[in-house]
Amino acid sequence: TRCLCCGGTAGTRSVLTPVALGTSAAVKVVAEGVIEALAQEHARTGETGRKERLLIFSDSRQDAAHQARFIVFAARYDRMRRRVVELIESHGPLPIQRLVELLGELGIKERDNPTIERPGARYLADEDLRKVQAWEEAPLLDDLAVTAGYRGTLVNLGLMAVRYGHLAQRVRDDPGRQVC
Repeated sequence: TRCLCCGGTAGTRSVLTPVALGTSAAVKVVAEGVIEALAQEHARTGETGRKERLLIFSDSRQDAAHQARFIVFAARYDRMRRRVVELIESHGPLPIQRLVELLGELGIKERDNPTIERPGARYLADEDLRKVQAWEEAPLLDDLAVTAGYRGTLVNLGLMAVRYGHLAQRVRDDPGRQVC
């Protein structure tokens, strides 16, 4: 239950987790690889700006619906994690609120935030900006709340840490009192 490198624990669970790909995860990885390879090939041949589509066949409607939902769900979280890494590399450590604001700015700039009703608009109303930020914030907060057994969270990737404001000072000021 203790990591050999850092000494950290995962509570009562083992810090070692099996690596296994389910059908949905395998299809997602292959699909993303195909789309990226097509985009690279188009860039190499000068055919940029094409929107790639991939058709995945399945033996049942239920499985097809599951695959589609999983790919969309996982892609949203992958997008968020890539952008968090990019933002931390360019800005250094950030509080969650600032991270959400910057994620919103990237979603507007890249025009890939689905809450934007008019992607080409020069200005967004405050209400529209709050929708953009809420859509960006949801996977970030969900990722923070996921159990420690999932290796892909921002916390387990070492990109995010939870620090309680003034907790150390409170403990020093009143060591005999319960904090929580």
